[in-house]
Parts: sequence; C-alpha cells; structure tokens
Amino acid sequence: MTKDELSTQLAAKTGMSKSQALRAVEGVMDVMKQSLIKGENIYLRRFGTFKVIHREEKKARLISEGKTVMVPAHQTVKFISGKELKNAL
Repeated sequence: MTKDELSTQLAAKTGMSKSQALRAVEGVMDVMKQSLIKGENIYLRRFGTFKVIHREEKKARLISEGKTVMVPAHQTVKFISGKELKNAL
C-alpha cells in the first residue's frame, strides 16, 4: 500500500477530503519520524511498536567484489506487531 492509497482509504472512512487525509497521513508520519530520531519508541496499542535499536559495527562481505568491509554502528527501527494484529494475520 502506498501513501496515496492509504490517504484515499482514510478519506473514504472518515469523510475527509483526499487532500485533508493526505495531510493527516503526512503529519502522522512526520511526528513518528521526529520521535524515532529522538530515540523514542512508538507504542500503538493493539497494532504494534516501532522500536529504535542500536546495531554494533560488524564485518560484511561484498560478494560481487570479493571484499570484506566494515559496516559502521548505526541506529535502525524495528517493528514488533501487537497481539491483535498478529492474531488477525
């Protein structure tokens, strides 16, 4: 599902115009992004959790070049589905 499809379905469910729904989707995404950048986890009850996790530096192989490279330590996001979402799937 794309952002456009999401906003179209949101508009249909809520009675908003498509442009209002698109602004709402973009607003939620921006708020979520800013929270994750700050290192805050996002808990959406009955849906799931977006969790910021730290990955340590590690070795990786570039198979096409036959080289070993170091992947630097970095932060990433992990999604853990909630109980209701798991059961629905």
